[in-house]
Amino acid sequence: MTYGSFHLRFNLPLLALAGCISLFGAWRPWVLLTFGLVLLIVVAFTTPWDNYAVAHGMWDFPDSRYAFRIWHLPVEEYCFFVLQGLEVMLVCHGLSGLFGFWKPGIPGFGSLPVRLGLGTLLLLWALVGFWATRRLPRRGHYLFHLVYWFGPVLVLQWLLAGPLLVANGFAVTIATVLVGTWLTLADLAAVRRGLWIFDDRQILGLRWRQSLPVEEIMFFYVTSLLVAQSYFMLGPVASKWLKSL
Repeated sequence: MTYGSFHLRFNLPLLALAGCISLFGAWRPWVLLTFGLVLLIVVAFTTPWDNYAVAHGMWDFPDSRYAFRIWHLPVEEYCFFVLQGLEVMLVCHGLSGLFGFWKPGIPGFGSLPVRLGLGTLLLLWALVGFWATRRLPRRGHYLFHLVYWFGPVLVLQWLLAGPLLVANGFAVTIATVLVGTWLTLADLAAVRRGLWIFDDRQILGLRWRQSLPVEEIMFFYVTSLLVAQSYFMLGPVASKWLKSL
């Protein structure tokens, strides 16, 4: 199985299912703008994270399984970022059409509690990074790389838009569980076929069905959650921008 055929076997059916679910929502210009904004953020944010991991040997891709690389990653890996983002947002859009898109106010960076929370978050992030460069066990590299990069963003989302995320929590949860579970099962099949490989010295060693590192499972659910929450956060922003034009 090549990386391209992986997308055809696993991501294309999920994309089709998500597309069907999305038909329950009304397609308006702000929705398309939201999709574009979130995908831009996803690619920009995930690209350095993934390239760093491959450059440091946390995981890699056999040469015969992909078309070509851009920087350290196969081009199909960049496609994966976009496909996962689309799958999550299509599900969110359809569910928001069924159950409503609730838009409580977002305090923004001007709020004093948000500023204090952001300052504390940045300080903790810096301290933890300083500690990790000296004390982090090698087996914790993948887990730390995941939590250190994506964890602060999850906290920031709740600092900025807690009420909005609670109001749309059902749609966020369903989209996260559906896409995260599907991709976990797909990844299990891919790992068993050697589509990508992990450095056993940089993972905890806990594997589901003796194949899939637990950190990989966490990755699919965490990233799906981030995309789902980003969709509901940026939707009102995109709508406001278009109305102001």
